[in-house]
Amino acid sequence: MKKRTNHRIQLKHQLFLHSKSWLAAAIISIIILSAYNIVISWILQKIIDIAAGNDPTPLTSILLLAIASYAVFMAAYFIYRTARPKFIQTAMTQYKANVFEKVLSKKSARCLMKIQAG
Repeated sequence: MKKRTNHRIQLKHQLFLHSKSWLAAAIISIIILSAYNIVISWILQKIIDIAAGNDPTPLTSILLLAIASYAVFMAAYFIYRTARPKFIQTAMTQYKANVFEKVLSKKSARCLMKIQAG
């Protein structure tokens, strides 16, 4: 049981070995994209308050804020759409290389045992 757990930890480590930066970029961008939903709700609430006459904030400042927040959204979305596939690609490549290396080492050990026995 302990050997299996150790093996799983080793495989997980191999998945994240050289792809941590892509994972971090994807996580940060998804947090920004999630926060954008709150910003949009706040902007819509401000626009409704301005239309109802309850808020003295000029509509132009809200419009500039909406444009700026949209630019941040587009940048975060672009980063997410780039980082997530890169993370998956590098993680799977490293995982396959590790598994292939283990298979080859087992095969070479078997061949060596056959040569020594033969």
